[in-house]
Amino acid sequence: AQQSKKQEVFYVCPSCKSRFSAVDIDFNTLLSPSGGILCPNLESCRGIELTEDEGSSDASAVVEAHRTALRVQLSGLQQALRDTADVMPPTYKRPKPEEPEAEEAAAAARLGNGGGSRGAGGGPSSANTLGASTGIAKAVGSSAPVPWMMSSSQQRALLNGEEEKAIRDDEERAKAEEEKARAAAEVAYMRKYNEKLKEASALLPPPVGWMDTHPGAVAAAAGGADEAVGAEYVRTDDGLVARKGDEGREVEEVAHVRTHEVGRSAASQEGGDVVMGTAAEEDDEEEEEEMVMVCGVAKPISEVTDEDQENMTPEEHQRFLELASEA
Repeated sequence: AQQSKKQEVFYVCPSCKSRFSAVDIDFNTLLSPSGGILCPNLESCRGIELTEDEGSSDASAVVEAHRTALRVQLSGLQQALRDTADVMPPTYKRPKPEEPEAEEAAAAARLGNGGGSRGAGGGPSSANTLGASTGIAKAVGSSAPVPWMMSSSQQRALLNGEEEKAIRDDEERAKAEEEKARAAAEVAYMRKYNEKLKEASALLPPPVGWMDTHPGAVAAAAGGADEAVGAEYVRTDDGLVARKGDEGREVEEVAHVRTHEVGRSAASQEGGDVVMGTAAEEDDEEEEEEMVMVCGVAKPISEVTDEDQENMTPEEHQRFLELASEA
């Protein structure tokens, strides 16, 4: 009994001078972070550490008592570490900021910078917590991280995305220029086509009953063709007739007898009489059918289809409408 009493350790509080036995002290609640033992009188001696009574035991007993207390306190933590030794540590994934969270972070940042209640000692504001690490990017509501916070793979992905966007823009620009050039070529082609069509239409004989605009046509119609010099043309119901001057030469028909009778002509007789072909006699017996032009080709008006009307030039279509209204 005397041996155990000698080994018993006692502690003394330097503030209240109270003496405590190591058996009566709860090390789980009174052990300080520095390794000392706090006074159990927490109300009057808060934060005061006990000192060992030098007459109670030697230093080895005190060290052993501390080790025992630490083993008791750390046994639960060591067991937990052994149980989770094979478990992989969790991977933290930063959540993408959303609009409400961004507004809240911006408001919290303003309160913290302006001396608000949350930033003035009531604890850290939400702008300084783990979820607000994107800083300005989150405050403005952007879901993309700032460049200096990206990983190397994210930076490469961003550069690749910008390069792909630039390539797509170049392709779209080239396609637009190609379409513009094609449209300009089509306009130039149609303009040239219309000019050629007008030139070809000017060489065709005028409609039946109209006076030609060649030199001498009016004089020939008035009976003064013998006084004219050179070739003169007269449009009659039987065709376009040409006289070759006042030297008494043969009269020859040099134009088409009818617009739809291309290539049919008759030789003139001596004395200035015009001999017409059999086509004129057939036209007297049959009812004459008007002809229209479809892309420079003569075609009876009764055989014109809707597709032909779509392919007509504006001048040809206007002429077709005039003849159709007269019929």
